[in-house]
Amino acid sequence: MWPVGWEALGRWGEDVARIEPLAGGVANDVWSVRVNGHLAVGRLGARSDADLAWETKLLQHLDREGLTVPVPIPTTDGRLFADGLVVMSYVEGGPPETEADWRRVADTLRQLHRLTQGWPQRPGWRSSTDLLHAETGTKIDLGAMPPEGVARCRAAWARLVGRQTCVVHGDPNPRNIRMTADRVALIDWDEAHVDVPDLDLVLPHNAAGLDAGAHAIAAQALDGDKRAKPAPAPIGEAEIKPIAGSWFNAEEPSQFDLAWRNGEAVVTQNGLPFVLGRRAGGWFGAERGSFEFMLKPGKGGLRVDLGAGRVLTFKKLGKRKAPPANLAGTYVSADSGATWQIGRKGETWQAAVSGPLVAGGPAWLVRGIDADTVELETPGPWINVTQLAHLVRDRAGHVEALEVSTGRIKKMRFERQQ
Repeated sequence: MWPVGWEALGRWGEDVARIEPLAGGVANDVWSVRVNGHLAVGRLGARSDADLAWETKLLQHLDREGLTVPVPIPTTDGRLFADGLVVMSYVEGGPPETEADWRRVADTLRQLHRLTQGWPQRPGWRSSTDLLHAETGTKIDLGAMPPEGVARCRAAWARLVGRQTCVVHGDPNPRNIRMTADRVALIDWDEAHVDVPDLDLVLPHNAAGLDAGAHAIAAQALDGDKRAKPAPAPIGEAEIKPIAGSWFNAEEPSQFDLAWRNGEAVVTQNGLPFVLGRRAGGWFGAERGSFEFMLKPGKGGLRVDLGAGRVLTFKKLGKRKAPPANLAGTYVSADSGATWQIGRKGETWQAAVSGPLVAGGPAWLVRGIDADTVELETPGPWINVTQLAHLVRDRAGHVEALEVSTGRIKKMRFERQQ
């Protein structure tokens, strides 16, 4: 039996199934699904048929013009949505990381803008300049703001009067971008509408190359949009205390600590702390910085979105296990040229590290997590960065290699030297 609302998935045929939940858009229930043997994404929400028709028509147009976007998959009778459900192609890739990556994102956004000049407004939405005279839009209610706040917002929007308009993505943050070596894809079109294109181009590193005046105008207009939208309630201590502690997923592998600190919910992952804020659908997400991370309490653990489509279940760590005695030895990475000499010193385990990227320094602390994973802590002047090592064993149970994972590198292999 389908969960409430998901009965409509049957309209895509008999060979359909929900697989696992993904981090949603602004107000949707989003799952990876299988449709006729192919991986896809199903998004169930409360948007009107007119809104969904606008969005699916736009995505089809962009796909035909060569932009990489999630393409709507029709039902067996040819409809692009049914009862609030849209099924789209799954888009592979990772988020932008470098300044060069963001320049590629800017080029893709400008391509979107060129392809949609003259496009009609999304039903129920308002552009920034529309709000000089209108009081409400889909997610904006100026009547709920103090008059001085409305005046500041409208002063910012007034500087956009007379500009050419087109479709803007509306939320080009790292979570909504999927990059490969040869293309940039934009996903999650919940915020797309017709507006001034510069509003999409306030990017990290000023990657779009806006001049100082244009950048300032667009940034102030975006700030006005944010002020006019209702702010979510802050996360409370009572929500965090029951789930505070260390959380671990052996499959990734990945580990983080969650705590209530100085009046804020703080996650520490790979030694780096960041604050959580409330997101739609019961999720908590990174509030500041460029971290791709969201979590949601659920039965049996926490659902954690690590970015790039990786949504995993984390279990709370109990008492850590000590590193196994047969971990001691020398390990070498062919990829990095690093050598780790791991051994016990008194009551602690340490790794003496050398290689082309490491010049001396204090030994790294090695701590056990479970029977097959250890954590290595690199001392630094401000923070102690951590990484995880999965123990690869031979048939006799001896440790023959380490697979090391950090925030960006996954399963770099270190072979044990005989």
